[in-house]
Amino acid sequence: MGKPSFQIHRLQPSALLEFEGTDEDVFEHVWALLGIGRDDWRAHGFLEEEGGLFLKGLAVPMRCSTQMWRRRWDIVREARNLARAGSVPIEVPEIVGWGEEKRDGISRRSFLLLKKIQGSVPFNEIAGDETGELAASVGGDREEVFREVGRLIGSVHAAGVRHGDLASRNILLTRGPEGPHAMLIDIPRARWPRTAWRRSVLRRTDLYRITKSSIRQGASDEEARALLDEAAGPEAADVMHKTLLIKAIRKRLRRKARSYFWRWTGT
Repeated sequence: MGKPSFQIHRLQPSALLEFEGTDEDVFEHVWALLGIGRDDWRAHGFLEEEGGLFLKGLAVPMRCSTQMWRRRWDIVREARNLARAGSVPIEVPEIVGWGEEKRDGISRRSFLLLKKIQGSVPFNEIAGDETGELAASVGGDREEVFREVGRLIGSVHAAGVRHGDLASRNILLTRGPEGPHAMLIDIPRARWPRTAWRRSVLRRTDLYRITKSSIRQGASDEEARALLDEAAGPEAADVMHKTLLIKAIRKRLRRKARSYFWRWTGT
């Protein structure tokens, strides 16, 4: 195994990344704050004493599952996508910096440092809160929240960007001056497709994913349609119809699988 190499990328001033020593010293100092042990491969946490920062890290061991191996570049990709998103009017968290340890040219450990989004509430929690209290905490009712999320998705797609993992957990809501304000997070799979065909395919994928995820978390069909009206415009009805059709097919297949199980096991 080759000698490890360390890189620290400082994009904004931060006392945490100005730790005295080499890049390796800085990396190990930040890594110790994550507390990732031998049995863990990722962790995250808030650093209030550092001025309100969010820290996430990823460790890929030599022997690991295929899924973990595929995700070895997630932190690096997200850092680069966040830096690139600064040149496009997309609502994403501010990146402070990131670091990476490589062995034989392969990323083994990496961390990402972001500015904390104060007073934020994940969209999946709002979708699952039937009382509407969480929606009120960000300055609106449930329908306003869904429409704001739809406007965010529409603006992201209009800028030529595709999220790639647009689940309800990857959207944050905060209280803005005129009501709820939405923001994208967790964008290692974001893409800037060059061809119109590729943009269309990935756009549909994003729309199906957010609709399915919202309904699964507890959104009504009307609320999901309100989101799509803002995000997809004339295509909203078609996306909604196909999403509900896929949902019905999956439900029927699950029911059929249960019937076979009962028939052959007698339970």
